[in-house]
Amino acid sequence: MTTEDRFPGGAEGRERADVAGDKQNEDAVPDPAVQALEADLHETRQELAHTVDQLTARLDVKTRSREALQAKKSQLRQAAMRLRQRVVVGAGHARDRGVGHLSDGHGRSTAAAPLGAVAAGVGLIGLSGVVAVVIWRRTHR
Repeated sequence: MTTEDRFPGGAEGRERADVAGDKQNEDAVPDPAVQALEADLHETRQELAHTVDQLTARLDVKTRSREALQAKKSQLRQAAMRLRQRVVVGAGHARDRGVGHLSDGHGRSTAAAPLGAVAAGVGLIGLSGVVAVVIWRRTHR
């Protein structure tokens, strides 16, 4: 005998049957053992519902992919901001020292340092674009 046979109407039928059963038992004196079993049953149902919710969240690949993409975007934005700040500070130092005086104080030219920072910034932006495209393609197959 299936649940549908015993309770026509699915979950609503079961709820109506539970309410009807409760009304019939209102006159009876509650047995402590029955109350303990009912409390245990209620607790078990709550735990099962929580477990099902956790499993559902784990199996929701689309949402998990979106969350991973958002996390990667956030990391890339933070890295780009840090790099931008380094470039601005480096450009400010170069401007303060003057274009003709780009040396480290020991006679070595530091002209490559700002260029390296700019190249690193461009590379990071390119890398973030590639990562975004790869993640987007994986999630939209």
